[in-house]
Amino acid sequence: MPSTDSVDQEKSGPVGDGEYEVQDGDCVESIAARYGLNWKTIWDHPSNAQVKAKRASPNILLPGDRLHIPPLRLGEYNCVTDKRHTFVVRGRVSKLHLRVLEGGKPRSNEPYRLRIDHRVFDGTTDGDGNIEVAISPNADEGELVVGRGRVRQRIYPLKLGGMDPIENAHGLQKRLRNLGYECPTTGEMDEGTTEAISFFQNDADLETTGTLDDATRQKLVDAHAS
Repeated sequence: MPSTDSVDQEKSGPVGDGEYEVQDGDCVESIAARYGLNWKTIWDHPSNAQVKAKRASPNILLPGDRLHIPPLRLGEYNCVTDKRHTFVVRGRVSKLHLRVLEGGKPRSNEPYRLRIDHRVFDGTTDGDGNIEVAISPNADEGELVVGRGRVRQRIYPLKLGGMDPIENAHGLQKRLRNLGYECPTTGEMDEGTTEAISFFQNDADLETTGTLDDATRQKLVDAHAS
């Protein structure tokens, strides 16, 4: 029986056979916006069933996955001639949800300034350290500043759409880093990654083995919320 305590590079490779090859930073929403489609049109298409089943979330794709992009369907509307008619095109937005933790505890009711591309959002985290804003599906980078003063203020650079599946070594390493564990993003199950897994297991009250067993994988997904 194959072991489940490490990242299986063969099983963690790209899937799908569509004409579009997923690039680093892509998610289904950003791809759909590029082609003028609703993201569900791509995600729910029967030709993309293998990718959907493997990735589970439209926000987490692996570079190299292949998606089928359905053609746009033309809409027809009957209108009275010699009259002025107004057509409203609905804008496409995505929801960005962040949770700010420090030492495993939420930074509750803290002022923040969030920059996403060229837009700036000012606000206060909620009681669980959450932030939620509407952004463009094509947004790809930003910066979050939380707290005031030299002691309390923290600055977090953001890379949007760059999360790989947890079955992939990069995806494992990025989640550990986002949760505050020092972990190299080498794409290899190296010593630094093993140490980071051990620290996470210790904090999560799991057996400290340094290997990614099923219990550790699930705890990591729950802690990262993805």
